[in-house]
Amino acid sequence: MKKPEEKKERFIYKNLGEELLIYDELSDKAHFLNGTAKEIFLLLQKNYSHEEMEKEIRKKFEIKGNRNIEDDIRKVYEEFKVKGLI
Repeated sequence: MKKPEEKKERFIYKNLGEELLIYDELSDKAHFLNGTAKEIFLLLQKNYSHEEMEKEIRKKFEIKGNRNIEDDIRKVYEEFKVKGLI
């Protein structure tokens, strides 16, 4: 299993304003994150819990409390895991 710092070293990040481009040198693949996925990724890098991420995403994107975004956050998280980004 790779240490977190080894994973960080294999990625090149390019901030594109609201989006983020992540290039994985190991797999030679680029990953383009839209604004929401970028925010989730950055919050994960700060070790936020799913509940904390939900609060931050709601605040940043002005999402009303009655809309379920927890499933969306979990889906993005699982995608990151599959792609080896986290």
